[in-house]
Parts: sequence; C-alpha cells; structure tokens
Amino acid sequence: MEKLVSVRSRHCFLVLLFVLAQAIVFTSSLFQVQSISVAGLETLSAQQVKDQSGMKNGQYLWMTTPGTVAARLGKLQNVGSSNVSYVLPGQIHITVHERQPVYQVASNTVNPIWYAVDQHGLVLRKLKGTSNQWPRLKLEEQIRVGQRLHPALIATCSQACGWIEQEFPASIWYYTLDQRGNLSFRTFSSQYPVDVQLGSLDNLHYKLKVLRALMNSVMQHQQVAAVDLRFSTPVVRLLHPPKPPQVEAAPPH
Repeated sequence: MEKLVSVRSRHCFLVLLFVLAQAIVFTSSLFQVQSISVAGLETLSAQQVKDQSGMKNGQYLWMTTPGTVAARLGKLQNVGSSNVSYVLPGQIHITVHERQPVYQVASNTVNPIWYAVDQHGLVLRKLKGTSNQWPRLKLEEQIRVGQRLHPALIATCSQACGWIEQEFPASIWYYTLDQRGNLSFRTFSSQYPVDVQLGSLDNLHYKLKVLRALMNSVMQHQQVAAVDLRFSTPVVRLLHPPKPPQVEAAPPH
C-alpha cells in the first residue's frame, strides 16, 4: 500500500512539474508579441492593419488564434482576405489581399464624384480623379463608401461594357445607366463628344452594327453630336446642322 501511495505521489509530482514547466514556457517572452509585419498593402496603411488586428506588443500569442485575427482584418473596408501566421519568438506575419476596383462609379450629376467599385459591387473608396484603367459608370442614385450596388446591375454592366468595348473602336469616356435599364455612353469623334443612346440591352449587337455603319458613313463626312438607337430608325443629331434655305419674299404687286 505504501509503495502504491509512493508511486501515485511521484506521478502527481511529475504532472505538477510538467504543468509548471508548461506555464513557465507559455508565459515566457517566447510567446509574447514582439513584432508585427504587414505585406500586400496598396491603399491601407500598416498602422491601420495593426490596429484592426487587435494584437499588441507584450500580448500572448496563444490568447488569440490567427483565424480570429484574419476575421478582424476582414472587417476593414478594402480587405478582401488576409493570411496571418505566428512565428516564434513572438512574430506575427500578416499578408493583406485588398479588394480590386473594376469600375469607377458616380452619380449622374454635373460635377460627379467618382468612387472605386469592386466586382461584387462594393463601393470601396472615393477617388481623387478618374483613370483610364477602369470603365466609368454614371448612375441615377447617390453613391457612398460602403454601399453595395445591386449584383444584377454589375452583371449587366460587365456584360454590356464588354460587348461595347470589343466592338466599338473609339474610346469611351463614360457610360450612363438609368433606373429603367437604359444604357448610353459618351465617346469622341474628331475630339468632339458624341452621346450614344442605346436604350435597353435588347438587340445590343444589332445596335452596335448600326452604329458602326453610321460611323463609316455619316460620321465620316459630318460632325455628329448624338446618336439615338432606341428606335427602329436611328436618329442622328449633327453638331452643326445645315441651315434651312431662306425663302425669298415674293415681290409686292
């Protein structure tokens, strides 16, 4: 019996010693945050990422998992995803993958303010100017950071803009989509703006063929200000329409 008690006491002592050793190790500086490195930034600052991570120097790594830190970073407006890893002693490595703009969107006003929008319709940030890198789209609604545009709207614009830019050779300054789904765009001819009304996206390929035919005929000889393709017969408005002939007054009898 005494031998059995002795064995149990020794076992308890070894377990206690092991727990004590573990406590000493896990509370050592080896597991305390000593540095946080951030990579992959484009618009965000390293300090923004560090603040959002919730991790600070001296904090124990085992108190928060890398997945929890990544979830916190996902709440930042411009973060699409992130990779977080812990490396001993006390190092946190964060790689951020920011959301990428695919459109510039603005309200259809006289002096529009442009915003960057990603492929999911999320309005990311206000732009200082405009860029030729992404299509410009004007909408009949107020745009604000954090707003999510309707997915059908983004899908419609993505398809339509792809077709137009593939088939229409001239540069397009911006598109306009109204609340009824009518699409138009502004382009240039001989450095003068030309507004093209496409209407609904029905028969879009046919409308683009008509537009190309007009470019190869009317627009080669006269300066066009606008083209309306919403009707079966296209309507062309000239920049300098010819003046109607003057009718001479009949001589008095």
